[in-house]
Amino acid sequence: MAGQSFAPDVVIGIGREGGLVGALLGVNWRLKPFCVIDRDFVFDQHSQSQNVEVKEMLLVSVYRGKKVLLVDCEVNTGETLKAAKAFFEQKGASIVRTMALARSKSSRFLPDYCAVEYTERLFWPWEYTPEIKHLRHHMELKDRR
Repeated sequence: MAGQSFAPDVVIGIGREGGLVGALLGVNWRLKPFCVIDRDFVFDQHSQSQNVEVKEMLLVSVYRGKKVLLVDCEVNTGETLKAAKAFFEQKGASIVRTMALARSKSSRFLPDYCAVEYTERLFWPWEYTPEIKHLRHHMELKDRR
């Protein structure tokens, strides 16, 4: 965000991944406050699609009338950041910008700030994938020796 005229009043991480990235950015940029929100993925039987619902967990005073930076780790479809942006705009944030470490090139949603685009799925060290599970198991075996 260097060279940009946007300076957020609050950083809001989305989920545990966005929370990690947002916390690191907030510390490095000396931004406060920092908050984390959660979301639910709700399958709509009628439309046969998945919708994102933002869980309201913050005091309105944290973001009403403020410049908000929403942070997520990666954008696959973009529905999470799109829903969160609409939520905070509707609730009275003065400006809402979005940021992600990575974005799938197939995503129709383009965050305001993004570090990298990808075509093949990325794996993050904080995800509990079979690869990470195997690595953890291997580390536990080494510790027992």
